[in-house]
Amino acid sequence: MQPVIDRLIVDDLRKPEVRKRITSASTLYFPPKEMLPLNEFACELVARGKTSEEQLKHALFPNRPLYQVVGEDSIEGAYSDHAKGVIAATSNRKVSPKYPIYRASPAMQKTVEQIYLENDVRADYLQSPASFAVSISNLTDLETAALASGDFTKVYAAMKSGNLDQAIGK
Repeated sequence: MQPVIDRLIVDDLRKPEVRKRITSASTLYFPPKEMLPLNEFACELVARGKTSEEQLKHALFPNRPLYQVVGEDSIEGAYSDHAKGVIAATSNRKVSPKYPIYRASPAMQKTVEQIYLENDVRADYLQSPASFAVSISNLTDLETAALASGDFTKVYAAMKSGNLDQAIGK
């Protein structure tokens, strides 16, 4: 089956006949409203094979903050009024003592990251959460029990502080 390429405008997406053709396998591309000017110096570096991160950063943003690069003339235009208010109030923000602070061990952090990012690790975990959890060293008892349960609600709970032993069902 060959892919179908349609060029539509946003209003077309509201039409029932168009919506029927869009499935979970569809890819939609929305081009930017305006194109940024081409940075010829950066293009020249890439063409010469000089693409180290430092060189490109210098070429793309020489002494200019990112908000200027994306078309804003000043910091005032880079943020909405609401965002500026939130940023201004950051110093006054107090975290509730009841807020569950993140407390996962390094082993738990690495394990959960691998489950999400590596297909073979995820397959091993989903096949047998209990045996997978036992095979990981340096986990706390609570983290091992949470992983062994196979329930990611419990895994997330184990990664927070508080009275979670009861939540895990130990």
